[in-house]
Amino acid sequence: MAGALRNCGSLRTNNATISFLVVATSDLCDKVFDALHVAAKERKCRIVVHQCEFIAEVTRPNFNLAVDFIVFAIDGQVTQSIVELEKNISFVDDDYFISGKSCLVYCQGKFNNLGVILYKAQQLADKYSIRSFLTTNINDLDNSLELAKKILNICDGVLSLEQGLPIFNI
Repeated sequence: MAGALRNCGSLRTNNATISFLVVATSDLCDKVFDALHVAAKERKCRIVVHQCEFIAEVTRPNFNLAVDFIVFAIDGQVTQSIVELEKNISFVDDDYFISGKSCLVYCQGKFNNLGVILYKAQQLADKYSIRSFLTTNINDLDNSLELAKKILNICDGVLSLEQGLPIFNI
């Protein structure tokens, strides 16, 4: 497929910089971005976090972006986010899903409404074989930091940055 975000597939070392792509609305991108940087600083690991609302923005010709892990974040209070998620997934190379180098984050708002949007998000995760489905109240700083730690733990496992069995703490 032309215009697909491809996996760089390079060999990683323990001190390598991990490159993330956060795909979400600008508000959610900022919150995930901040949480990932705080968690990475605590763990003393190097990361680069790219943000976009639509993957088509980063798959244009002459736009060379190497991404190790993709975080799809959807707002649990906006029904349209499911449609946008599916559009974004169509631009991603299947290797990200097969190898587990992506996750879907369902962000609850102020109201803990686990309903139709959550169900549809779970269906999409199953349909596209997204192995890691995480939920959080992104507006709570402690929850967003725990989310970032879980994402970093998943990266350690799928990118083979740590030896032994990964502890996902999920």
